[in-house]
Amino acid sequence: MRTILRLVAKFLFLGLILGYLIYSGHLNPGKLFLFTEMPLFFGLMFANVALGMLGLNAVRWWVLLKSLSIHLMFRRVLAITMISFFFNISMPGTIAQDAIRSLYILKEKEKTSQTVPLVMSVILDRFLGFFGVILSFLAGVLWLPEELNINPIIYYTVWTVGFCSFCGIFTISIFVLPLSEIDQFIVILARVPIIGSHLIQIALALRAYKGKWGVLSIAMGLSILTQVIFVFVMTVGYQLLTRQSLPFSVHMFVVPIGELATILPLTPAGAGIGHVSYDYLYHMFGGKMGADLFNLYFCMVLLVGSIGGLPYLLIKPKKMNKEDLLTTSQ
Repeated sequence: MRTILRLVAKFLFLGLILGYLIYSGHLNPGKLFLFTEMPLFFGLMFANVALGMLGLNAVRWWVLLKSLSIHLMFRRVLAITMISFFFNISMPGTIAQDAIRSLYILKEKEKTSQTVPLVMSVILDRFLGFFGVILSFLAGVLWLPEELNINPIIYYTVWTVGFCSFCGIFTISIFVLPLSEIDQFIVILARVPIIGSHLIQIALALRAYKGKWGVLSIAMGLSILTQVIFVFVMTVGYQLLTRQSLPFSVHMFVVPIGELATILPLTPAGAGIGHVSYDYLYHMFGGKMGADLFNLYFCMVLLVGSIGGLPYLLIKPKKMNKEDLLTTSQ
């Protein structure tokens, strides 16, 4: 009952945000007709979400799974990714889809003892996805030295995101380095009270990627490619929507921060939060219609996410062919 009440509260919160944006003139639902006026842009945005964000993300996760000798067929990985995208449109925060992916991949635990590595592949995939987002953000920062020094909000945002990114990259990098001292450190983790057993499982799961720089490089490259395509499409959308040209560095800065804001588990699929973030961030750089731009993207996410309901209806996680998942011990 509490879960339902929380979900209803978040939908109400979303309604209040969107209502305020529309009432204040920051959001114009009529701008969605840009899709009908420019079918080529509709196709471009659809390709960005379906092939770029969904397709390339599925490829990245599939590569990480294969590196662990977990030979899940790509069509199955794609189906699970589509299902998670489907549930993401109704669950709070964009990161909720990772919980769905973990749930589906754990349905295979009867056939493999690699339960923790399976879940860690989802977490590492998300982290590498963040890598592309953060890299885009930092590239935008390097091109915005004047705004960085003038605007204190941008200044503290840069330092906060930069510090958190460094901590994450440093932590992951430690465990994938081929050093024997790291193995000794993992033994020490087991002595930590209460959570020691969980820490060592996570550490060993990350250790499975030790020295696999080729796999990690491919995954990082796919993350960067996904983000570059996303920023490019949003830049095109902004110019078509506003007839205003902003430096590409502004989009490199705004789009990643707006994307990170949707992670907050406050509203379904980050709606409302993303609208406000884009509107405010573009306004900081003299832009306009940031909420309308995000609305175009969000509606496309709803469309592609709805298509993801098809594999959910057709594929049951417990009714799978034996050839769908073949695991080999490392």
